[in-house]
Amino acid sequence: MNYKYVLKNNDLFMCQNNVFTICRESDERTTALKMNAMRSIRQTFTLKAVMFTCVFFILCAPKTGNSSDLNPVETNQKVVPFHNCFKESATQHKMDPNLLIAVAIDESSLDPTAISKPTALGLMQIKWPQTAKHLGIVNRTLLFDPCTNIEAGAKYLAEVREPYLSLDQQPRSNMMLAAYRIGPNAVKGFENLPAIVEDYIHKVRREKDRLDERNLPLIPSPSCILEEFKTIALTTHHPYIRGEKSHDWIKYNQTSCNQANWEILITNLPNWLGTAQHSPKILKILNQSK
Repeated sequence: MNYKYVLKNNDLFMCQNNVFTICRESDERTTALKMNAMRSIRQTFTLKAVMFTCVFFILCAPKTGNSSDLNPVETNQKVVPFHNCFKESATQHKMDPNLLIAVAIDESSLDPTAISKPTALGLMQIKWPQTAKHLGIVNRTLLFDPCTNIEAGAKYLAEVREPYLSLDQQPRSNMMLAAYRIGPNAVKGFENLPAIVEDYIHKVRREKDRLDERNLPLIPSPSCILEEFKTIALTTHHPYIRGEKSHDWIKYNQTSCNQANWEILITNLPNWLGTAQHSPKILKILNQSK
């Protein structure tokens, strides 16, 4: 005979041929079934409550940021490389360093190896050979040196700014950026700037505003100061940490140290690194650098 058990008002009913009879509490099987049924109902209710709460918070929780926080230009620019070069060139040519950096961000995304066209190279996208040779750069490969390229860009910006020095700061800066974008002669031929130029000015301005607001930490360009390496090497007595920090310094300054620097460094390694000088990573990168 088949029975179906149904929980109703905390009592378990046994259904036979659509007729319900209340179960006896003294029946052990019935009591066990009743407890299991109630436990199952409680678990189902709890699970549904938890799911509802999670969905509620996912859908209704207030957002702490805005969509612009996901913009790669914003999130990726945590630091500014080649800071020394930007600062020195901006000072030399009397312009805001953040404006110079903003131009580089829009032109190349701060990539010193960028080539957007066969004739536009490096951080500031200096045109080869016309603009580069006009600025005194006669070797194409020099445009891939970050500091050389930044100096060329700053020098060119200062040059195209000259005709607009009588204007107020904002329009003067806008005309300078327009001339940098399409050339000084092209700018003179327009009563109103083309939309593509207006868009370029807007994007550079936006990047500069972000730099101003965030006051981003700046990374100095590699300079191969051996005293700096010595200080890093002697900051900890732990051989592994000392080796890791020293390796990172050598890797970062690899292109800026000359042969004489390497000879001095290698000669002093026993005193500066101790047992860490035998680290395979240190030996490998030193062999690559010499």
